[in-house]
Amino acid sequence: MNKSELVYCAQEQNLEAHRGMSREELIEIIFGKEVVLPQRRINKLRLNTMGYILKHWTQVRPVLSCPAKSMKPTACFSCTDIQAAECAMKNKAIQTFDPTEEA
Repeated sequence: MNKSELVYCAQEQNLEAHRGMSREELIEIIFGKEVVLPQRRINKLRLNTMGYILKHWTQVRPVLSCPAKSMKPTACFSCTDIQAAECAMKNKAIQTFDPTEEA
């Protein structure tokens, strides 16, 4: 497997897996070794973005042209870090959105 494939497979086991990790670390994650990774800020933005989209689905659905159309809570993880940051930076409400907050 190339590095991109390893990252993709590792992220299926642990959303905090990222390209900066070594091949060995990624392989350990893929094979189920318990690896505790700190939450990356960009991943918090990804979760906030999807939480915001799901909460405001009726309003945002017509303008979405990205993986978020799937309504999967982890859809933003298929975007690059730069794209995820761009989406969050365009909307101040996403940056402060708390997906755990009740409506």
